[in-house]
Amino acid sequence: MTDDKRAELLGLLEGYRIRKNAKIISIEHFKCGKYVWVGEGSVLDASGRLEIGDHTNICLYCLIWTYTNV
Repeated sequence: MTDDKRAELLGLLEGYRIRKNAKIISIEHFKCGKYVWVGEGSVLDASGRLEIGDHTNICLYCLIWTYTNV
């Protein structure tokens, strides 16, 4: 499966690409701009809300965690 197809299945914007084995936790709290690339093996935890701007690259095996006590 291609990076673009993987992003499309997740309902992400045009130009968004996500490599295999990358995960988005709580995708309902995740917002991202156009032309975002997420590297292989990365984990984005949006459970505390996460927003990523246009033209952002996230490296391979990067971990981004959010937190909320609400």
